[in-house]
Amino acid sequence: MPTNVPKYWDQTLLVANNPVVGAKFFNIYIQTFIKSILGYEPGCKNVKSGVLGVVKAHYGCVEAQGRGTLHCHMLVWIKGSLDPNKLKQKLMPDRNGEFEKQLAAYLQHSIQTSVPTFDENNPPNPDGDSAMDIDCLRDFHPCLTCGPVHQKDELPEVYSKRCDQDLSTLAEACQRHCHKSTCYKNWRGPPQETKC
Repeated sequence: MPTNVPKYWDQTLLVANNPVVGAKFFNIYIQTFIKSILGYEPGCKNVKSGVLGVVKAHYGCVEAQGRGTLHCHMLVWIKGSLDPNKLKQKLMPDRNGEFEKQLAAYLQHSIQTSVPTFDENNPPNPDGDSAMDIDCLRDFHPCLTCGPVHQKDELPEVYSKRCDQDLSTLAEACQRHCHKSTCYKNWRGPPQETKC
C-alpha cells in the first residue's frame, strides 16, 4: 500500500547508501512482471497465457540509465508465433496482401505512439453503465487500479474510448516527465549548466 512505501527522499538515500537494495528490488519487479504479466513460470505444469499469449521463453539484458536506475530490454518468444523466415515469406510482395493487412491492423492496435486525450466532463458513456468513475481515479494512483473490462452488450467504440481514457490517465501519472531538484534530464555534462 502507498502508506507502507517510504518517502521519495528516503528511498533515494537508501539506494545511494546501498545500491544492492535497488538491484534486489528491481529483480523482484522483473520476476513479478514475468510471472504476472507474461504468465511464465519455469517448471510449472499448468501453462497459462499471459498478456502476449503463451510464453515459450524470454531473455532480458539489464542496464543502468544515465541517472543510475536499472531497466531491462527483453525478448519474448510466444508459442505459435512465426519465426523470422516464415514471417518474411508471408510478407513477400507476390502475396495477395491479406496477411500484411492483418499484421498492420494488429500492430496499430497493439502499439501506441501518442497519448490519447479525453474530456473529464464528457466520459465515454454518459449513462454511467460502463463509464470510468473519474472521481474514483483521483482517489487512487492509476497503477493501483485495474484497466477497463469489456462489459456485456457494450459497443466497441465505447470500450475503445474507455481504454483510451485509462491509457491517458496512466501515461499522465506514470510516464510524463516531472522535474525535481535532482533532475538533469537534458544535461550533457560540463561546461553546460546543471539544469533539467
